[in-house]
Amino acid sequence: MTSILTISDLRKKTPADLDALTVQLQEQLRALQFEVRTSQLKKVHQVKVLRRSIAKVLTVKSELTRTKQK
Repeated sequence: MTSILTISDLRKKTPADLDALTVQLQEQLRALQFEVRTSQLKKVHQVKVLRRSIAKVLTVKSELTRTKQK
């Protein structure tokens, strides 16, 4: 599981780093969802935490694209 992501740390990353992080988090989410469906995952809240982390990364990425357009 990835450490807790803060918005300030994400804003320091490049768009390429954010893309790579998004892919990595989505792969982790897919694996966790599989574990939930096969009743292997005991800490189901990890799915929620991971989904929110992905949302943070995508939010910062969209902020970067909006500021470049101005």
